[in-house]
Amino acid sequence: MNIAEGKGDSNAQFNRFLNIAKNSAKECVVCSTIAFRQGYIKKSKDLDNRQQLAELLKMIAGLQRFLKEG
Repeated sequence: MNIAEGKGDSNAQFNRFLNIAKNSAKECVVCSTIAFRQGYIKKSKDLDNRQQLAELLKMIAGLQRFLKEG
């Protein structure tokens, strides 16, 4: 959601929203861990969540590099 909110702004402002999105993704990793530890999800789902979030973080970082270079 943060990415969509910041898209219409300047690159600097958009980068700020991308940083917020990265922090939100990191929070989701913690939430997944807590859900696993509390027994709400299986270990395999926690690992899948972590893998998908790691990929998302890489994509956001790549977009930030692109904006910085452009």
